[in-house]
Amino acid sequence: WGEDKFPDDKPLVFYKKGSQILPCPDIRDGLQEVLKNMIPYIQSEVPER
Repeated sequence: WGEDKFPDDKPLVFYKKGSQILPCPDIRDGLQEVLKNMIPYIQSEVPER
């Protein structure tokens, strides 16, 4: 998620509930959105010990 890997002139596209988030969030806000959705998904798929 380094800024050198995702330059501002080619922003990542983020989606929420199937629709593109506009205006495109910056890399940090986009990462927060990804983690907000990814963590519950992983918790539901990985069995507890």
